[in-house]
Amino acid sequence: MDNNILLDFLRKLAPKLRNDEIEDIDNIVETLTMTQDHLAVIYQGYEAEEAPEGAEMLRDLMMEALQLMFAGVDEFFNFLEDGQTERLDEGLALVEEGNDIMTSIKHAVENNQDWTSSASLG
Repeated sequence: MDNNILLDFLRKLAPKLRNDEIEDIDNIVETLTMTQDHLAVIYQGYEAEEAPEGAEMLRDLMMEALQLMFAGVDEFFNFLEDGQTERLDEGLALVEEGNDIMTSIKHAVENNQDWTSSASLG
């Protein structure tokens, strides 16, 4: 799943959940579950492969971004369990942070920029 598609989906979903405007909650649960499954598969792919020499920081950043997005989706599940609307805000914040990291990685790769250990993790 493209990270912007995920972010857009969750941004539209959050107010609908907050206002109890979702009729088919099972469909939402299925979509969120598939999203987490997809993020986990991508993460496992990065985890299983060694990064090319010099790209270790990019790999680490990508893995961090995937973890943040997974945790963000998890907050949506937490909201479905306990109804605490703060969960939606936290979930969106986590996904947005993951999206920002992925956007930075994409920009760096497209512009063939050097990433060094000065790039920060979380």
